[in-house]
Order: sequence, then structure tokens, then C-alpha cells
Amino acid sequence: MIRNILFDFGGVIIDIDPPSVIYELMKMGVSNGLELHQHLSAHDAYVRLEKNELSPAGFRQLIRDFTGLDLSDAQIDHAWNTIIKDIPPARVELLGRLRKKYGVYLLSNTNAIHYAYYNVYVKKNFGLDKLDELFDRAWYSYQMGLFKPDPEIFRRVLDEGGLVAEETVFIDDLAANVAAAESVGLKGYHLKEGEDVVEVFEKGKLIM
Repeated sequence: MIRNILFDFGGVIIDIDPPSVIYELMKMGVSNGLELHQHLSAHDAYVRLEKNELSPAGFRQLIRDFTGLDLSDAQIDHAWNTIIKDIPPARVELLGRLRKKYGVYLLSNTNAIHYAYYNVYVKKNFGLDKLDELFDRAWYSYQMGLFKPDPEIFRRVLDEGGLVAEETVFIDDLAANVAAAESVGLKGYHLKEGEDVVEVFEKGKLIM
């Protein structure tokens, strides 16, 4: 019997558009956007940032050093946050309905820059003080020092949340993350491209 639903965030609850970051930086004068992305990837900057092994200041400096541009913190943060689009109100309503019947939780690979933006976004659009209020409890990779698809991050969630793996379903748009959750006993649902999580529940593909 399913008692808990554990959601991924980007690509499941909130829409994202990763290429927007490079396009926005190019508007600011970055001429080698693709090379910058490859450079950051080669240095594991994205993962290190989301595990808090690289600070936001260090991440910004990597961008400045590679591009040779004296971009401000605010400019870099603005570009970095353009990856984040919108949370359709129907998904917020879904979370509210589910919380009447299930424990509803969040596990997100994210970083301090994005987390601060999320809180501003939900305050402006939904009147909430912070993103966490949409869930019974939320876990973020940068606060945990762990990163999906490491199975250990799921073990930590189960332990800290007092959740039973067999009673918990995990929903993510990346198959590798779902497989990692299943490897420690959770039930998994891979939200495929073109699927909307609201329709998944309403069409009975998952419990409601």
C-alpha cells in the first residue's frame, strides 16, 4: 500500500529549460557559450555546486575566469536562474489534494542560488514563504552533500523521514534516478518527456 509520494522538482513540478542559461549569458557578452558549458561540465561544476562541494561564489568565479568578463554576482545568478520556468497552478493544486491522503515529499538536486530563487518565486506566485511549504518535508542535494542518482541519498531520505521504502513511490523525469530509488526498495515512476504529472495522476497511472 502506498502511503508516501516523493517528488523530484525540476521537470516534474517546475518546468525547466537548461539551454536558457547559455543564451542569457551570451546576451551579456559571453561569446563562447557552448565552450563554457563544456568547461563547467568537464570540471563537474554543476554536480559539485549541487553537492555544495563548490560554493556559489566559486561557481561564479569559474564563469568569470573562463569568459574573461567581469560579470556581477547578480548577472550570473540571473542567467543561472533562467533555467527555471514556471510551476503551473494545477500542480500546486495536485500537491494539496494529495497531502490530504498521503505523505507528500520532495527530493531535489539543486543548489543555493536556485533555492533562493524558488522561494522568491513561490512567494510572488503562491503567497508562500518558501518552497518547502508545498510538501510535508523537502530534501535538497546541496544541503545533504549527496546527489541523485547516488542510492545513498534515498537511504538518507527514508531514514530521516521515517519512511518505509515499499510504501513510498518516487517520481522523477530521469530514468537513472528512478532506477536508483528502486535499487533501495522504493517504487518508481519515470515521468517521460511529454507527460504532465497532473495528468499521470488524473488518468490513474498513479494512485490518487
